[in-house]
Amino acid sequence: MERKGITIFSICIALAFAAALVFFGTAIYSEYRKNVTGIQAAAADFIQNAAAVSEYYAPESTDFAALLRNKIDSEPHVAAVTVTRNNKTVFAYPLSSSLITTGSDGSPQMAASSALVRLTSRVAGLGSGENAVITTAAYVIQPASIYAYARISFLLILAGTLCAAILLLYVYLTDRQNDEPEEVPYTAVPEFGTKSVLRYDSAIPPLYEDAAVPEYPNEVRLPEAETEPNEVRLPNAESEPDEVQLPNAESEPNVGNAAGAPLPVSGAIDPTGLFSPVTGFGWESYLEERLDSELIRSASSEEDLTLMIFRFPGLDRASPLARNICAALLDFFKFRDLVFEYGEDGYSGILHDTDLETAIELAEELHAKLNLLLEEAGFTAKMGIGISTRSFRLIPGKRLFTEAEQALVHALEDLETSIVAFRVDPDKYRQYISESAQHTAKNP
Repeated sequence: MERKGITIFSICIALAFAAALVFFGTAIYSEYRKNVTGIQAAAADFIQNAAAVSEYYAPESTDFAALLRNKIDSEPHVAAVTVTRNNKTVFAYPLSSSLITTGSDGSPQMAASSALVRLTSRVAGLGSGENAVITTAAYVIQPASIYAYARISFLLILAGTLCAAILLLYVYLTDRQNDEPEEVPYTAVPEFGTKSVLRYDSAIPPLYEDAAVPEYPNEVRLPEAETEPNEVRLPNAESEPDEVQLPNAESEPNVGNAAGAPLPVSGAIDPTGLFSPVTGFGWESYLEERLDSELIRSASSEEDLTLMIFRFPGLDRASPLARNICAALLDFFKFRDLVFEYGEDGYSGILHDTDLETAIELAEELHAKLNLLLEEAGFTAKMGIGISTRSFRLIPGKRLFTEAEQALVHALEDLETSIVAFRVDPDKYRQYISESAQHTAKNP
């Protein structure tokens, strides 16, 4: 959930809490104002009725007490009544009320007034000619009203609290899900204009079931950039910036090393300098070492990294079409030192901070541009694009290259798509890491 949405939700919850408190306070104050005037009128009416009853019944009689009890029960404002004559209480009701206490002489008497209870005492003439003091006690705010308003406010606050708890749980689970690797090993993506597909092909050898193979004995750790007998090391590679813009191959075709002698490479390739004079891109023999360096960098920055391999079967690198393709690739990858030759008719490129889904979308756009160039030049052979990403794994460059290369093979063989991406199986990879660690422990 976006930060803006969380902020708006928090403000709404705070306003709901404030509304609940304001409602409770306003309702209690309104009840108090209404009952203050009602209490006075109810007390006067009750005393008048008590005096009228005394005309027919003596205050000590049961009939007098029964009539007053009925009157008290029917009057919502009057909570308790005492009738005192000659300093002696002749009537008190209800005796079970907390408003009526027992005096020092053992007779019932009215308790002292409080914030919620108001006492009203008046002298009334009885039918026998004697005077009596009638005291009424009434609640300024009924306890039932306090309970009802408090219950409504509590329910409002409880609802807001539950909504906040649900939001926190949702944010926690969402963040946790985003932190975990994707559990679906290979899934299909919607078809675009080029009918690309992201899938798992059972013909691809399982890359994470060969833990005992000594080719990757230390894959659990980030690989160190060590020189192997048949590898080419770029001089002072770590001291050079990653995104250096070197002169175009067309303007300076003979780019050499500092000593002016060709670097030793494996096979028949004999690259001179950092870039090929034909394409202006890096030599294929430099790709693996550069991949190792970029993988270490992306792992330290907790970023993803994508490798794309392109192949145009039968393409002549010296042709105008090849030059147009190189220009399109340079415009796509932005930096010349991140693009390399691949085989006799292909290219490869590295994208920083790009996950698998984004890489597929970018490959779709680039494929459309390259397709137009091929159609204009009358090039009929099918092009293929293979994609693989680091997917937050600790792997060497050779492993990433193998994955992208196998995806390229299937892209060229598949009649329905030109783009195939390699998606990692998290379960197999975790198993491979475990078995690789055990193998390393047994064979240090």
